[in-house]
Amino acid sequence: MDKTKFHSDRLKVCCVIINYERVDLLSRCLLSLGEAYHQNPLVDLRVRVLINGNYPTTYREILKLKTLLPLQALYIEMHHSPTTPAAARNSIINQEQLPGTSQFGVDWFYFVDDDAFVPKDHFLQLKQSLTLFPFAAVLGGPNLTPPSSNQFQYASGDALSSIFGTFFSRARYKSAGKIRMSDESSLILCNLYMHSSCFEVKRFKPDLVSAEENWLLQTIADNGYQVIYNPDLYVWHERRTNLKQFIFQIFKYGYGRGQLLRLRPSKLGYIRLLPIFFLVLTVFALI
Repeated sequence: MDKTKFHSDRLKVCCVIINYERVDLLSRCLLSLGEAYHQNPLVDLRVRVLINGNYPTTYREILKLKTLLPLQALYIEMHHSPTTPAAARNSIINQEQLPGTSQFGVDWFYFVDDDAFVPKDHFLQLKQSLTLFPFAAVLGGPNLTPPSSNQFQYASGDALSSIFGTFFSRARYKSAGKIRMSDESSLILCNLYMHSSCFEVKRFKPDLVSAEENWLLQTIADNGYQVIYNPDLYVWHERRTNLKQFIFQIFKYGYGRGQLLRLRPSKLGYIRLLPIFFLVLTVFALI
């Protein structure tokens, strides 16, 4: 592994966004990326949006946005037959691969959710992170509750960032500590940079419904790549608006972790089950 290639003065970044029917949220995301891009011209940014399903109205609406957004390179495609988010991301990664090689035409892939949006200094934080850690192959930071959220969204954000709610992983939901070497427990796929050389090793495991980044980051770390967490490299990420949506979100996270446990039981660590213990105690207390 050639560690010297991870940092250069001018970065080529491909932003990967998987979308369904959330045009308004996607528009906000794209606008924020455009504003951040113009704040730091030393980043060459291209954005690839994949509509994961047969949503022609969404496709037409995004095409209308394309001429209005402050982005020079915006590519939009639609998969009529939906796949898992992991498989959808793999299809975008494959498009950036140079023909006949295992290499790519970009330096970094940036994965962000369509219901997230970045601050204006986002790419400046990326450059500063690589100045401090020039050998970093993976960079990420927290996803924070947006200031315009309702009371339930703030409450769910507090639960996700609580030591009793997510324990080791609470750094995903709050700006915690200082920039540092980390592992998959502090990083999340709605705000994650991965150097293109990582995908010369592996892609996302397509049959995982969630936690696909955890599986890949474990693989990357096992191959000696450096993983960095920066609390200032954050995004705002829309929280679920009601209890039913929040429960479904947690169930999906848990199902993904269950898949991961079956694949790699040695990577779990019993201490990571502590939040479930507190959840069980809460249920008995209510009873």
